[in-house]
Amino acid sequence: MASVNPTQRRYFEHPKPLSRSIVWELQRRFYDSHGAKAWQDSHVPFEISSNAYLARRYAEILLGFMRDLRSGRMGNRWRTTPLTIVELGAGAGRLGFLVTRELKRLIEALGWAPNSFRYVLTDFTPSNLHTYETNPRVIELADEGVLDMALFDAEHPAAFKLRRSGERLGPGGRPRPVALIANYLFDTVHHDAFKVEDGALYETRVGLALKPRHKTMPKRRDPDALDHLELTEHHRKIELPYYRDPALDGVLAEYRAAFDECEMLFPIGAFNCMAWFRKVARAPMLVICGDKGYRSDAELKAGVGAFLSLHAKGSFSTMVNLNAIGRVVTRRGGLALHAPLHDLTFTVSAFLTGAKPAAAIETRFAYDAALAGVGPRHYQTTLDELKRRWSDPSVPSALAMIRLADFDQDVFMRFAHVLQRKGQRQQSDTRADLIAALEAVWQRFYPLSAKEPVVFTIGQIQFALRRFAEARRFFERALVLEEDDAKTRYNIALCSQALGAFDRALVEFDAAIARDGAYAPARLAREKLSRHLATRTRR
Repeated sequence: MASVNPTQRRYFEHPKPLSRSIVWELQRRFYDSHGAKAWQDSHVPFEISSNAYLARRYAEILLGFMRDLRSGRMGNRWRTTPLTIVELGAGAGRLGFLVTRELKRLIEALGWAPNSFRYVLTDFTPSNLHTYETNPRVIELADEGVLDMALFDAEHPAAFKLRRSGERLGPGGRPRPVALIANYLFDTVHHDAFKVEDGALYETRVGLALKPRHKTMPKRRDPDALDHLELTEHHRKIELPYYRDPALDGVLAEYRAAFDECEMLFPIGAFNCMAWFRKVARAPMLVICGDKGYRSDAELKAGVGAFLSLHAKGSFSTMVNLNAIGRVVTRRGGLALHAPLHDLTFTVSAFLTGAKPAAAIETRFAYDAALAGVGPRHYQTTLDELKRRWSDPSVPSALAMIRLADFDQDVFMRFAHVLQRKGQRQQSDTRADLIAALEAVWQRFYPLSAKEPVVFTIGQIQFALRRFAEARRFFERALVLEEDDAKTRYNIALCSQALGAFDRALVEFDAAIARDGAYAPARLAREKLSRHLATRTRR
């Protein structure tokens, strides 16, 4: 985003402070119009931030926080108070499902009560909330009381009501420990922009101008308007205080004194959201933030590139100044934890407020154990490389990779063809591992789209293993969770035939033909079975 004379462009919006720009409203329209399809259609990157591997690490950090609360180190008042976990901008809901399931497993292993926590999926888009409320896997956990959902706008925080329990969350309610999960969220909420040069602090003002190759100015309500526009910027010298908040203005003063020739974003939307939840909690609060961003002074000083990175026609993100969040939190007596590994594209930081840093023994330990060695980006880089180069691994090797990924459904699908083709020929111990892995993948399965038939594929592998009853069970699940089509009905018929349930097989063959009259395998198989039954009757 280069500095441009505002008078030389056709402006959709003239320059103003970044946090007051219309770009945030335009992006909201994109998410509101696309809903969960923003993730299904790959407009918005989510693989690295919504997988089973990351969910387990988040669950372990949350468990560490719960251990600190139960120990009394953060105050005896919170020893028995359930933890409320709120995911901001839950999107498709897959991460929340996986974290809830894993944390539920961990507390059951410790013998804690099931109501030790409640996870709340939130989003500002009603269509995403509808996705949660109608997703069978979400409903399972909601019926157990460990998962709830609510409409909540992180940009404009206000009291909200949980859909299942009916409980209201907002300032003035009963105090409670809170954990926030913000995955690829703080990069999409309001930011301000500043520049430090020669010991002076400048406010960066941005405008939206029509791209030179476009002739027609888009309409303000067009959710894809950003596809026609580009940002411009210019700078205005300012004096402190700017926000009239001692912590925020104090960090800007630190930057002015320590940096030179540096441009930076200031995540004002994140600060406002965290401050609002501090009023809700009035108790220890943990924020887990997974995003692309700058943590150290060196990363922030070296930061270059456009303020906004476009992902689709109306979707963008920013680099999050995690360094600023950490400075503000510590100024207010809290704790900031940053992963030691250098990674700008996706890193996880954690911030604790409302408790003394020295009390967070288990939280620190869990964070370090989860992220200090192999971080999310290193895991994803390794996985992507194996996907490209590892075309025909052995079954034990494929199972090892699936296990490393905590039985993530996307990793399973990458190696499913190997398991189906080679599984039957394995020794009994490897075969047992394969059967256990299939069940583990199912337990973590979260339906996003029928384009990736995970449940159907599990059924195919079970069939190849000649476990016909189990195969039929998964094909029947696929009817509900993926697609009720000719191919699935045909496979149910084959399982029924193998189990000797010939009448059921004929019914399912007919159902397959009814759904696709041109589906030859079902017609041929039905004719063959009918002849067999007729011959057997004559005998």
